[in-house]
Amino acid sequence: MCIAADYEKVYEIGPVFRAKNSNTHRHLTEYTGLDLEMAIEVHYHEALEVIDGVLKHIFKGIYERFRDELGAAKRHFPHEDLVWLDKTPRIPFKEGVQMLIDSSWTDESGNPPSPLEDLHTRDEIRPGELINERYHTDYYILDNLTASARPFYTMPDPNDPKVTNTFDLFLRGQEILTSGQRIHDAQMLEEQMKAQGVDSSSMEDHMDGF
Repeated sequence: MCIAADYEKVYEIGPVFRAKNSNTHRHLTEYTGLDLEMAIEVHYHEALEVIDGVLKHIFKGIYERFRDELGAAKRHFPHEDLVWLDKTPRIPFKEGVQMLIDSSWTDESGNPPSPLEDLHTRDEIRPGELINERYHTDYYILDNLTASARPFYTMPDPNDPKVTNTFDLFLRGQEILTSGQRIHDAQMLEEQMKAQGVDSSSMEDHMDGF
């Protein structure tokens, strides 16, 4: 809504509450979140570059300012320091899936992964290992995510409707952030709602923002 009102960049830091199963090492039902929204001038990678830069600035700041605290954490949870590159690898989702296929990876039923379906947690960890071997980094981006795994407001790729202008950021095979371009055209948005079985009348306030 703020972006549609010509606030070109908006961020919000605040409490987040999610109805998620928190009996895992990667899910929290309550945490402090940082949400970023911005207007895109030419290409959705403008948002990717901002987010990528923010995260690497955070990584650097943590290691420079909180070495004592990290040392205390390591005594309880031994681990290696995070490794990242000045230029973060951006790997198309299809290429990431192909890396899995080339490594003879299969799901628990023995089936190879599909470039048209989202990756499950077990499938995501393996690319992290493969990318670390190839690029020597713990931090990377999977770009052009498959459309079947994205919500109705996600902008499709103009050259391939099976993929989207979205991306996931990963640390050691664990997804830490999803982002991308939202549909900003009201007519296209309504068409996407109908295609995914969403009643546009239930989203009237959202539609009014356009």
